[in-house]
Amino acid sequence: MHQIKAHFTDFDRFKQFAVGWELDFKLLSRNNFNAYLNLYSNDTFQLGRTSLSGTVHQNGLAPKGFRTIVFPATTTVCYNWLHKDVDVRQLLIFPRDRTLESVSFDNFDVYVLSVSEQRLNELIESFGFRGVECAFSGSEKHLYLDPDFLQKFLRNAKGFLQFSNDTHKNDSVRDLHILDSMASEILFKTLKYIDRTCEVSHSDVIRKRDVALIRSLNHIAETQSKHLSIKELCKISKVSERTLEYAFLEKFQVSPSQYIKAHRLNMVKKEIWKLQGQNFLVSDIAAKFGFYHMGQFSADFKRHFGLNPSKLYK
Repeated sequence: MHQIKAHFTDFDRFKQFAVGWELDFKLLSRNNFNAYLNLYSNDTFQLGRTSLSGTVHQNGLAPKGFRTIVFPATTTVCYNWLHKDVDVRQLLIFPRDRTLESVSFDNFDVYVLSVSEQRLNELIESFGFRGVECAFSGSEKHLYLDPDFLQKFLRNAKGFLQFSNDTHKNDSVRDLHILDSMASEILFKTLKYIDRTCEVSHSDVIRKRDVALIRSLNHIAETQSKHLSIKELCKISKVSERTLEYAFLEKFQVSPSQYIKAHRLNMVKKEIWKLQGQNFLVSDIAAKFGFYHMGQFSADFKRHFGLNPSKLYK
């Protein structure tokens, strides 16, 4: 059993405590990252609440051997997940390949429930949840979320995490039994709701703008070019500069050039973090990602992350 309840101001530390998750965060906004994580996890069940501030581009994978469901924790939450906008009216089911790709903003606040595939299959067989079987097959799903069901889920999830926080140090047989019963109830009610919810709200039409954005992001992620240009991205994505501009502003609320600069700063930060305890020059790492004027680089880095690069390894 694992239990964590903490606030974080650095996403590299935050992702160390997200049990089972393979996460890569890219901070796009400047110097305003804050995170809260309240997570309970055991071998077959995981429930947590996560809130983030700042504009964060998240990539990675959900826990291996688990299937994952996401609920909005507030009535104002909205974000972009696997290239589709999400709001309080939607429950999300991760695809079978566990892919996480999303953009979150200041109001990001969600509950995430993960259940092991073995336990999920046992429940499907025991209760005849054929709708659940369909919902968890293949690609991601956006399901209609009834407000009454959501309120009941939020109340139960909050109570579960509160009880687990209050009792996790005791490890008494009675408390563990209560936790397991509470988890089973939350899981059963969630699967029962999914089973009877057949309307999947997604569009089969992919806009030219969306395709261009995907191609651009893939190229940015794959290339180590220090001088990546907007014209190069337009050529690869086969759209005009204006279309590409609209695509980035729509999803990330930053321009393509701002995204590229933020990407390079994040890569420098990640490299410094990885080399902690070793001898290296920040200027060498900065130059590796196209920053040659150290005065300007230090100012940009501090403006973006709220601290000088040298503070990361002291």
